Amino acid sequence: MNLQIDLNTNLDECGNVIDGNVVNEDTMDDKDGKNLEPYTGLEFDTQDDAYSFYLRYAKCTGFGISKKSSRRSKLSGEFIDAKFACTRYGIKRESSAINQQPCLKVDCKALLHVKRNSCGKWYVQNFIKEHNHELYPSHARYFPCHRSIAFSNTHSINMLHAVGVGTNKIFAAMARKNGGYENIGYIEKYIRNHLDKERRLALELGDARAMLNHFTQIQEENPNFFYAVDLDEEQRLKNVFWVDATSREDYKIFGDVVSFDTTYITNKYRMSFAPFIGVNNHFQSILLGCALLADETTSTFVWLMQTWLRAMGGKHPIAILTDQDRAMKAAISIVFPNSRHRFCMWHILRKIPEKLSYVIKKDESFMRIFNDCVYNSWLEEDFEKKWWNMIGEFELERNEWLGSLYEDRKFWVPTYMRDTFFAGLSTTQRSESINSFFDKYVSKKTSLKEFVEQYKVALQDRQEKEAYASFSTLHKKPVLKSPSPFEKQMSTIYTHEVFKKFQVEVLGASACFS
Repeated sequence: MNLQIDLNTNLDECGNVIDGNVVNEDTMDDKDGKNLEPYTGLEFDTQDDAYSFYLRYAKCTGFGISKKSSRRSKLSGEFIDAKFACTRYGIKRESSAINQQPCLKVDCKALLHVKRNSCGKWYVQNFIKEHNHELYPSHARYFPCHRSIAFSNTHSINMLHAVGVGTNKIFAAMARKNGGYENIGYIEKYIRNHLDKERRLALELGDARAMLNHFTQIQEENPNFFYAVDLDEEQRLKNVFWVDATSREDYKIFGDVVSFDTTYITNKYRMSFAPFIGVNNHFQSILLGCALLADETTSTFVWLMQTWLRAMGGKHPIAILTDQDRAMKAAISIVFPNSRHRFCMWHILRKIPEKLSYVIKKDESFMRIFNDCVYNSWLEEDFEKKWWNMIGEFELERNEWLGSLYEDRKFWVPTYMRDTFFAGLSTTQRSESINSFFDKYVSKKTSLKEFVEQYKVALQDRQEKEAYASFSTLHKKPVLKSPSPFEKQMSTIYTHEVFKKFQVEVLGASACFS
């Protein structure tokens, strides 16, 4: 079905939105910024007004700005001083990183220094106009501080998205409406971020309330049931976490190693599903809590992990296994600084055909050498030697992805993990199997309350399998494979699955002496 849409329908000409303040184009006296130039003594009602003025001046002139510093009164606690500087202010910090990012800093001194007087007004104390670098007024829209979606455009974006128009076509439509890409004030990525936020946070009030009422009911039946919600600035449900009483008790026994991963469940809100997974004495996956998240930022992960830790009585896991995700890594370093963090090996290995396809096509021996380096290095020195020999042999010194892997080597290479108990885990496959399990129970029409109920079904399914495994261990004797009295003794102590792993080691040791 073809839809003909008038992009000018219901669009108010409201100007640009800067930090929540609407700035009409007619306040910008001319495009080269001369009539917007600050001067000593210029007054503003608020600090935000001063920042917005300098921001507009910077955009017209062709540079980016940031808030360099601010100071509060020791008596009242209110802000009394602020400095806004060119983004190229300062100098580059020394770094030993192999793959360093380009640096903007050139020690530019341009800034605007404002102070608050006794009447509550803000005035320009000092204005340094000169820059020591070129200015780019025609490219100002690429500076992050000048990127924002005008309030007048959000309705158009939402309307086009609602009728199925893709992000790239919406971006092109906004460019036509505003007279060119240079007049939009943002890049395509901002439209995608805006739509993601609208989609994930637009929870129906009745649905969210039904879920919370359901939680309250469960907690009345069992006070050890735990749940927590995170609201956005508009008091809408953003993130939610819950864990049942059984899982909290299981964590006390099996909480040494935890696997954590996120995936998109196909419910109508497309929120991220984030389960905490452990391993019991039958080597089965157990659920240790669950969350639905609006985004996957560091701040969201910090909230979730701190909430989970509170629910689990403050006990930190010995080790935690995740995907190679920067936001997760940062959050874990904050919340679990003493836990050993390990990246999922499978996620790393599956990227090799994508990142190094040209190397594999050129020489098929690469994977054999790579695997030998990773899996057959018993000492850290062995790994270092094999790694750099591999890098030199295949001329991969400039490969950024391998450089990042090397920097993170202590998070995934087995030889660096030998001093830590991981319960046999090296991948987040258990989390992924839980995720695929939920896919059978949810659909695009699944409400939040229904999802919580399906989680309960999954929990009962796991508990039933654990009960049956315990029954088998008590009523069935495993077959012994050696005359070792040690093997016989352990067969009466270990569960069947753990005994199988022990038995492999016994047979291996016996073979060494036979």
